Amino acid sequence: MKKRQRSCERTMTLDKNTKQKIKSALQKFYEEEPSLINFGLREECMCFRIAYYLQQLFYGEYFVDCEYNRQYDTSGHSAKKTSDGKEFIADIIVHKRNCNETIKDDYLCFEIKHWKEKNKKRHQKDVMVLKELTGSRGRFSYHHGFHIILGEELNDTKIMMFEHGRNTTEDYALFADFFKDEEQ
Repeated sequence: MKKRQRSCERTMTLDKNTKQKIKSALQKFYEEEPSLINFGLREECMCFRIAYYLQQLFYGEYFVDCEYNRQYDTSGHSAKKTSDGKEFIADIIVHKRNCNETIKDDYLCFEIKHWKEKNKKRHQKDVMVLKELTGSRGRFSYHHGFHIILGEELNDTKIMMFEHGRNTTEDYALFADFFKDEEQ
């Protein structure tokens, strides 16, 4: 049964409505929170505000969290782990909360960095986490993952999307290019 469920879920592609919600959340973030970018505040601060705008757009449909582990055990250990045993917490996830261990409830995951972040190892770790979260093997199976590098301006923001455990493009797309299909 799980195998059938996995194959059905893996055929899903990013729909226009979801893409528009992500675009709107990033636009709202840049409109309403310029000081977070200008002052180069911590990544967690920026992620929280982006998650806030995403939650407004996905309200009633999905929950937006920084972490949620359905496999929490009573020992208190709740961190997610990659297949090689390394712990991680995704910056933002969009999912349905429940006690079931079904993959159909894992929808979107985001890793976000500030444009001033120069540590290549942190970027590589984010990419590895997104590949793990969107992969069809293992405990996670988010439909889509996004590595977003917040630019000094909205149009400098870079986005790479992940599906099926791999990035869907060879390199990052600038904000306007990634969302060009949504132009009105």
